[in-house]
Amino acid sequence: MTVLFIGLAGFATLYYLFALWCVHSFFSLKPSRPSDWAPPVSILKPVKGLDEEAFENFVSFCSQDYTAYQVLFGVESKEDPAVPIIQRLIQTFPKLDIQLIVVESIRAANQKIGVLAALTHRARHDLLVICDSDIRVPPNYLKEIVAPFQEPKIGMSTCLYRAHGAKNIPALLESLIIHLDFLPAVLVAERLEGLRFGLGATMAIRRSALISIGGFEKIGDYLADDYLLGNRIHQAGYRIVLSTLIVDIIQQRLGMAGFLKHQLRWARTYKACRPKGYFASILTHGVFFSMAYLLISDFSPLGWLLLSGTGGVRLLMAALISGYYLRERGLLATLILLPVKEILSTGIWGLAFLGNKVTWKEKTFRLERNGRMTRVERSS
Repeated sequence: MTVLFIGLAGFATLYYLFALWCVHSFFSLKPSRPSDWAPPVSILKPVKGLDEEAFENFVSFCSQDYTAYQVLFGVESKEDPAVPIIQRLIQTFPKLDIQLIVVESIRAANQKIGVLAALTHRARHDLLVICDSDIRVPPNYLKEIVAPFQEPKIGMSTCLYRAHGAKNIPALLESLIIHLDFLPAVLVAERLEGLRFGLGATMAIRRSALISIGGFEKIGDYLADDYLLGNRIHQAGYRIVLSTLIVDIIQQRLGMAGFLKHQLRWARTYKACRPKGYFASILTHGVFFSMAYLLISDFSPLGWLLLSGTGGVRLLMAALISGYYLRERGLLATLILLPVKEILSTGIWGLAFLGNKVTWKEKTFRLERNGRMTRVERSS
């Protein structure tokens, strides 16, 4: 038992160090040089409900240092609370091509993809930029995200994101998972096998690449649309590029129940898309294994030594990623909450195997093994 726990904690510690090297390598990259190449772009933004600071988020997309682009907002109903905000935005930027499109008849189980399919038919340009409604971007966003498309074989450009503006403990825990689990895992995957998936916060796509995989309609019944979109574009022979730009997710105020539902949806989606990779991800939970061994060894000196080593590397990783590379405030709160986050992450990993239902936008879906989802109707 001692050898097993030492082995698990040791492997995870090596992973932390490798992941930290991948993060350092990424942040050492120089941004792309400014270029006069600026093809027209259509921004497709599906919206459902009202996010924190929604108007400010939308304004950031309408204030781009870019010559020609349109912004298409898609909602499922005229009664959506975001509609007045978008109408105000159109009045604020009268010279910009902004359109609000109501997509009332959607057949796809993934209604976001149904909205995107409708927006694509209204898009005037061949470069499509898809982004979530809770994202805020800098003025050079479009220049950076479309720069790789000067190469004909680039089918998608995507970028990492950081959580910004956490207002309570569940939101802080979610930001920790994004910064310490998700972000390093993406960079490790890119280093080991190249990028074969998209990241939903932002994906720029060449229209010809989208057509080559059958359009959005082909993934309308799947939950992990960003993963599938990138993966199928990769399989079609196009390259996917990870931009050096990092965008901000403006976090919502979360309750603990909302946090757990959100994380469980992410975990079950990951498990459905990459079951082997998801199962193997338990090997990265070194702090949990060290804490478990400390308890079963009755707080032995070896147990304390193991926790000190694994926990120390994890704390270093947290301090460097959140405090140095991402320059997030509240570093002390981050470090204090780290043990709680590690325990919760392992618990959520296990819960993902105990069912196949997820909650998304207040609706419940059943996930099949390939990631296809079906709506679960509530019994009256």
